[in-house]
Amino acid sequence: MIDDDLGLTPARSAAELAELEALRAEQRGLTARHLRTDDSFDALRDAFFAAHAGARPSPHPGARRYLRDGFLGLRGLAEEVLALRGRNVPAGDGFGATISALSTPDFPTIVSETARGISAARSSVHLPDILALTAPLEVQNYNSQSYSSVDIEGVPTPGSLEYHEFSVPRVRLTGEEVQIASVFARLIFSRQAIVNDDRNYFASAVRAFVAACHRNEMRMLIAKLEANANLTDGRALFNATDGNLITGSGEPSATTIKNVIAALRNTSLEGGDAADCKLAVLLVPAELELSALTAARDLFPPSHQPSVVSSAYLSDATSWYAFADPMLFPTIGRVKFVGADDSAVSFSGLAPAQQLDPQTGKTSEYNGLALEASHSVGFSVLGRAGAVKVTV
Repeated sequence: MIDDDLGLTPARSAAELAELEALRAEQRGLTARHLRTDDSFDALRDAFFAAHAGARPSPHPGARRYLRDGFLGLRGLAEEVLALRGRNVPAGDGFGATISALSTPDFPTIVSETARGISAARSSVHLPDILALTAPLEVQNYNSQSYSSVDIEGVPTPGSLEYHEFSVPRVRLTGEEVQIASVFARLIFSRQAIVNDDRNYFASAVRAFVAACHRNEMRMLIAKLEANANLTDGRALFNATDGNLITGSGEPSATTIKNVIAALRNTSLEGGDAADCKLAVLLVPAELELSALTAARDLFPPSHQPSVVSSAYLSDATSWYAFADPMLFPTIGRVKFVGADDSAVSFSGLAPAQQLDPQTGKTSEYNGLALEASHSVGFSVLGRAGAVKVTV
C-alpha cells in the first residue's frame, strides 16, 4: 500500500518516523543538558558573588547549593567550573584546578565580575566622604591604554600606590584643565593563598586595593582645596573679596557656624546674584572633629544636621571648610570615565602571575594568579558659590 501524502510504504514510513523521533529525543536531551549547564553557571556565579561581595538582588535560587559549607573560594570556584564544563578536575591541593580553569570563559569572568562587585559596594572608609564633597563628572576614555603602572605584590599597603598622571584625556572645565590620574596594579594571589582560600584572601586583597585607591583620592581632593587656585576671574577659590574666606573666626561653634551660614547664603553666582545656598557639609581636621560634631548636634535637629567629614589629610589644623550640597552648588568636580561606577576602580584580566628578575630584567612564571586592577579619577574646581573657608 502506498501512502498518498508521503509516497512511502507503511513499513518504510514507520521506520523513518522512528528514526526521526529518536533524533528529536536526542536533540531534546542535548538542549535540556545545555539549559541545565547554563542555569548552573548562573547559580555558581551568584554563589561566588554572594560569598565575597554580598548577595545580588534576586540571586539565582540554585546558588545555595554551592554554599553548603558557607563559603566558596577561588579553588572551589575553579573545581566547580571544570566539573560543569565536563573537564577533569586535577587532583592535588586545588591549585592545578585553578590554573586549568583559566582556560574556560567562565572562571576569569566570574572572578573579575565579583571583584567589581566588591569595589562597587562603597565599603572603603573614604569613598562616602569623597562623594559627599564632590559633584560627579564623566569623560570618555579616549586613551584607556596610556596608564603608567606600578606592580603590587600581595595585598597592597597604603604606601604602595602612587598616582601617575598622563597627558590625555583632558577636559576643560570652567577654564581649568583637568588630568585624570590613573594607577594600574596587579593583585597577586599566591599558590598558598589559593589553597587556603577559606581565609578569604581574595576579597581582602580587593578591598585593600580599593581602600588604598580612595585614600590617595582623598589626598588629591584635599590638595585641590588647599591649593586655593585662581578661577577664571583671576581671584582665588577662597578670598575675602568674594566673602567666602572668614579669618580668625574660631573652631566650629554656634557663633562660627552662624557666620558660615550667612556667608554661604551670600556667596555669589556668576551673574552676581546671591546663591542663597544651605549648609550641607563641614570638612574639618581631626583636631576639630569633636567641636564640629557637637556644634552640629546642638544647633540643628537630626533631620537637618549637616554632614561632618573629618580628615587627617588636611595639612592645616587651624582651618576648616563649609559646603552646600555639591549636586546643587558644585565646588569640586570628581571626574571619572564614562561607565565607571562610583568607586572608579575596575578589574579585568585574570592570568597566571609573572615575576620580574631584577638581575636579567626578564619575566618568569610565578606560582600564583594575577588580577589586573586600575583606578582612574581627577578633580576640577567648578566654582566658589556654596563654599566657605574658615581659619581659627
